[in-house]
Amino acid sequence: MPQNLTLPGPTSDSSIRKMVWQVPGALAAVREWDRRGTSELNGAGERLNRAPARTHAAGLQSRREQAEEFQKNPGVGRLVRPGCFRLCGAWVLPNRRSRTGAPRGQLPVMSTDAPEASLGPDHERAGHQASYIEPSSDETDSNYYSDAESDLTSLASEVTNYVYENGRRYHSYRQGKYVLPNDEEEKDRLDLVHHVFTLILGGRYHLAPLNHPQAILDLGTGTGIWALDMADLYPSAKVIGNDLSPIQPQFVAPNTQFVIEDFEEDWVYEENHFDYIHGRTLAGSVKDWPELFAKAYKHLKPGGYLEMQEAPIWCWSDDGSLKPDSPLVQFLTILEEESSKANRPLNIVDKLKPWMIDAGFRDVQVKVYRCPWGPWPKDPHLKEIGRYQYINAVESVDAYGLALMTRSVGYTEEQAKIFLAIVKNQLRSRSLHAYNLIYFVTGRKPTEEELGR
Repeated sequence: MPQNLTLPGPTSDSSIRKMVWQVPGALAAVREWDRRGTSELNGAGERLNRAPARTHAAGLQSRREQAEEFQKNPGVGRLVRPGCFRLCGAWVLPNRRSRTGAPRGQLPVMSTDAPEASLGPDHERAGHQASYIEPSSDETDSNYYSDAESDLTSLASEVTNYVYENGRRYHSYRQGKYVLPNDEEEKDRLDLVHHVFTLILGGRYHLAPLNHPQAILDLGTGTGIWALDMADLYPSAKVIGNDLSPIQPQFVAPNTQFVIEDFEEDWVYEENHFDYIHGRTLAGSVKDWPELFAKAYKHLKPGGYLEMQEAPIWCWSDDGSLKPDSPLVQFLTILEEESSKANRPLNIVDKLKPWMIDAGFRDVQVKVYRCPWGPWPKDPHLKEIGRYQYINAVESVDAYGLALMTRSVGYTEEQAKIFLAIVKNQLRSRSLHAYNLIYFVTGRKPTEEELGR
């Protein structure tokens, strides 16, 4: 969380319990809010499938032809090494929902006039007061709720061994290190996050100035959608994505590889190997960021880049529509406190730059973008981002909150779901003009000449 932000005082467990149980009709409201929330997420998937600028039929056809070629001669089996599984198979077209892809070697174009709300190098001093997002006066927007179906694929059953709690599914490999679930609902949300980040960058997948990278590592790859898009964009590069959960597609392009491993442990990769290492929304899953950056530095080639794409688990409003005593602020405060107690803090964006510099990286750059939580901005591009980020914000409440509140705070599953439903209901208010900040931090490993070797 930015340093210039002061959190409200600690919220006592008893005060929240009192608020939850005094809400009239809370139990009945939970069912209705959950139903609407499911409809919203499916609606986001439908809009992704309908968007012609993001379908890239030519790119999909290219992948189909490539898949047919490799299906004739797969020649690849499963490779296993201590502590991880390398997920490989016959190279066929992934059975995935339409995602932000592009013909090989060509950047997709989401918008030709995407405004960049960057705070620049002095972002620490500027805080989040870079500009004012003007709300739209249109109250007829129908994009808050809609329905659709999802058709994501799953991995082979022999590598899926999960833990179930609170009606959600969680990883079992290194159980408890990561509080977010890994079920189909979460996979949909992670793909939606990828779309939001790509929209923010105007169709790009990274800000580091890459020049024909040959080896790319994606830390905490999730569904693997970013790694797959990077493999499409740089067909000569070998793209590796690692994660604690085997939720990536089983059949992928030949230059993509997914590994189940813990990036907080010793890396098995060669030193000075990668041209580019990427991590996105890893906050909450990392205990020692300086150690992680030291590993990245060691395994990057001289001149290679590290890029972190992170967002503080917090939100702001410029017009006072977000009240400091609201359920949403109380919820975010709980997340901040409990993640810090677990030594895996969620709000670390202001420390990414100094950590990179301390690790030895040079030319460390920080760009910060505003991301509205709903289609309320007047600006068309921000409104488009807000439509998808609104769905992500609502779905993130359960994703981030259920495990922390039942494992750490002491809520029962029913109490946690009632409180989280109240939070989600506040997010659905059209009068709330909230936004958060997305940080893109890049650093370059110096060359041998720069080090005087």
